[in-house]
Amino acid sequence: MPTEWAGRMFVLGVNVARFARTALPEDRQLVIALSVPARDFTAVLLGAGWTCASTPKPLSSLEAVPVGAPVRLVTTGKIVTGTLRELRTVRGQERVVTTQGTYQLDSVCAVAHLDHPVEDADGIRPDPGEFSRYVDLDRMWNQRLANPAADLAIVGTRSWLEEDLASYIGVSGRRWAPTRVRDVLLPSGAGAISVGTQIYPAADFADADVHEQIEGVILDGTAAIRYLNQIEARVVICVLDRSVVDETAVDLVLGRRNPRGRPLDEGALNWSTPDGVEAMAFTVKRRTATW
Repeated sequence: MPTEWAGRMFVLGVNVARFARTALPEDRQLVIALSVPARDFTAVLLGAGWTCASTPKPLSSLEAVPVGAPVRLVTTGKIVTGTLRELRTVRGQERVVTTQGTYQLDSVCAVAHLDHPVEDADGIRPDPGEFSRYVDLDRMWNQRLANPAADLAIVGTRSWLEEDLASYIGVSGRRWAPTRVRDVLLPSGAGAISVGTQIYPAADFADADVHEQIEGVILDGTAAIRYLNQIEARVVICVLDRSVVDETAVDLVLGRRNPRGRPLDEGALNWSTPDGVEAMAFTVKRRTATW
């Protein structure tokens, strides 16, 4: 993909998240429509930018976590979920014992005391890669893995999104390996140990149980944009794919804007459209959620 185009989409995600938290009135919803030549990678790049602008939830100290509490640990090599059993000293080495396994205390990089039950699981701790280092995500990498903000959702065709999530972002001239998009977004799905972005198949979204903490929703394609009028998140970004001949998405966006939509002031997002992309942004009064 063109580097300039990808960078602009990433920056828009960053700027929209910051605008929502600093300048968007509580009673208004920001709606952005992006008309792109093809949808490929647009949603995940926007999501990566949003993630970079989101602060992960606070960590816990092991001493403050009660025995029997659900936890997520990030060690030097793994991400682990389970129930805390005890802190134990074995042959002079302090160890953390969970229902998933036993880990040396000095290998534990981050601890999150979770507010919901979890299954015993572990997986490889991903490396930040060059892109995450370039945008300073690595500075709080372990905290993001242990307790991500989890305030973003992407709705679209699951198989397409999975292909996009499996892609890599690199930075020319850097010495680290590229960063996998999945490791930035931490998407939900089978085998996910830490979830930062909820992924919802558009076909099943009508029956989805959407978390109240979701602040931003990206609707990827017409099948997802059909739910525009049902969403109460603070920000909704619609990705309109011009490679598909279907005016339904355009009609839904225009219907949402009229008659009480307020155009967003030019320059409010400090962003300009790349070649081949058309954009429209407006705010509407937030309504009661009807997921």
